[in-house]
Amino acid sequence: MQRSARVFGVVIPDLLGDDGGSAARNGNQRGEPFTRKRDAQLEVVALVVRNRPDEERGQIEVAVRNIGDLVSVINRAEFWIRDFRDLDLCAVGAYLLPSAAYDLELPQFDAKGKTIFVDVSQVLRPNEADRFTFRVGLQEPPPVASTTTNLYQLRMRLYHDRAQTPLLAGTVAIALLFPDAGMFEGRGECQEQNRRDLEEVVSGNTVRSAELADLSPQVGAAAP
Repeated sequence: MQRSARVFGVVIPDLLGDDGGSAARNGNQRGEPFTRKRDAQLEVVALVVRNRPDEERGQIEVAVRNIGDLVSVINRAEFWIRDFRDLDLCAVGAYLLPSAAYDLELPQFDAKGKTIFVDVSQVLRPNEADRFTFRVGLQEPPPVASTTTNLYQLRMRLYHDRAQTPLLAGTVAIALLFPDAGMFEGRGECQEQNRRDLEEVVSGNTVRSAELADLSPQVGAAAP
């Protein structure tokens, strides 16, 4: 008895044809293109220094924006002391500096070249901006009758996410305490050295308060 053979077939659509292949390569089934989300990407919007004669503390304020598509977390700020100078009160007198605790505490001896880290926790969602401040003081309270001003030039960088290289915020100049006019009165070597130190710290593209920027021409130093 002869048996007949049956052939079973499966119809497979042409996934790589003009229609299906184009959609698979270029987008979804409706032909809409796929867009890959960008990693978190930060940019510095503003860097401001507040440093006034009538305030015992200085402030550094930074504003950043996340222009990426993912959430960004800033976890650390770095302050490298690029330059450091002491201004001495050449005339007889005293300048009182009350002791206080600050978020960013700077050394007042042999400070040049040292790096200070401050742990922070700032979360920026996509297309979101943020602003935060560092209150700046000294690691050790000076004597009550201190006659010395510490001038700092700080390079500021922000560590965020898993970025290999920190984000450069900029360079700032700040004075603790704010310089007394008696430090620059007269033409002795002490006063001349104070003027030179002030010029060096506030020179270039450093960000500083309006009060510190105006001080140079007032005391006879070159304007920054």
